[in-house]
Amino acid sequence: MKKKEKDLESDIKSIATSIANVFYKSYKNYLNYDDLLHEAYETAISAKKTFDETRGTNFESYLKACVRNKLINYVKKKIRTREMEILLPDDSRDIIFRKEVTLEDMENSILIRDIEQFMMAHRELFSSDDLTILRMRAMGSSYKEIAGKINKNTKYVDNSLRRIKKIISERFGI
Repeated sequence: MKKKEKDLESDIKSIATSIANVFYKSYKNYLNYDDLLHEAYETAISAKKTFDETRGTNFESYLKACVRNKLINYVKKKIRTREMEILLPDDSRDIIFRKEVTLEDMENSILIRDIEQFMMAHRELFSSDDLTILRMRAMGSSYKEIAGKINKNTKYVDNSLRRIKKIISERFGI
């Protein structure tokens, strides 16, 4: 391989690696680093083969766009297909729910966990049903489903969620 072509290969690999590193830092909980690099390198090689000089763009811009677009789609796919076990305590046992998880779901589950910890530390502020209602609502249950589960009406569920929101917003000044 000629020196110029070897330098080009090195530059391509360096660009693909730097883009992959940015994605990995942001989404490392979802990704295997080696797989991400493989996707980036494979896309970079394909971009080199498909680049058309006559289109009026420079190769580096084209390469970066191709790698970024591919990794965006790759990360979205990994986030959509990753499964996470979420524990929802029942009266007598834990029920495990499995579902596809998005980044928003992950952020919400962290927030819900923090709220649950607050509620557990301040039990005197909440009814015995509040934690169950919050967890079920966070899992996507409708008011009607929650009401059926705890043998109450939907207005009770609504009032409970409003009370939880009010207490938390007063405590944290939200």
